[in-house]
Amino acid sequence: MMSERRHAPSCRHCPRVRLLGRDFAAWRAAWEAQRELATAGYATEQQLHDAASSAPTFKAYLIANTGAGWPMSGAMPVRFAP
Repeated sequence: MMSERRHAPSCRHCPRVRLLGRDFAAWRAAWEAQRELATAGYATEQQLHDAASSAPTFKAYLIANTGAGWPMSGAMPVRFAP
């Protein structure tokens, strides 16, 4: 069994992962709000909407943002440096 490793306070990985998670959550929430607006909560309309525009996944988010700046790039700007 592997023990949980703790990152050092100066770890550059953790802030990047938190920012990616927050950004994806906002991306997904925008899709869900648009879905709710388009379907008014009706199950049949939701199924039709989902068939036309599937729910965004984290993988799709990462692919869509490939080549973007921080936090996707991994090169932390000075303003985010600990």
